[in-house]
Amino acid sequence: MSQFKCTQCNKEFSAGEWICTDGVSHHVVEEKTYRCLDAPSDPSTKDASLKDGRTVVCNIPPPKRVMEGNDAKWVGEGSVEFIRGRFTTSDPEQQYWLDKKSAYNATEDQWRAAWFSKSQQLEVGRLELEAARQRLENERNELLAKTKQKVSSAA
Repeated sequence: MSQFKCTQCNKEFSAGEWICTDGVSHHVVEEKTYRCLDAPSDPSTKDASLKDGRTVVCNIPPPKRVMEGNDAKWVGEGSVEFIRGRFTTSDPEQQYWLDKKSAYNATEDQWRAAWFSKSQQLEVGRLELEAARQRLENERNELLAKTKQKVSSAA
């Protein structure tokens, strides 16, 4: 059974207990990002840039059967929209249903491989390396400044 913790009321709750302590609004949980790998492709170009595709996933959450007197009624069917293969939500009910579908739990690397062209992947890698180099240089400069400060205060 899935367990959640509401960031609004700090209550731990199980799947199906979606209503917060105010009795009206849904619980809110820590955001989670889902990724799908259904990127559009253009076979006419070798290194096509994969533009802003959208995927609507219906039945998240699925409809519920509600009794009104002697009549049964289906209510509450929802949908979520993945934009460029990503969808982020803090709604525990959406998270519960998306977690049940392995098609939406791709890793960041899998997502990049599906949605970025080879040249975009290379550029992202180059930028990540440059950022790491800059972090190391900043740390080295901070250590040098601390060392100089210790030497001057000891003298």
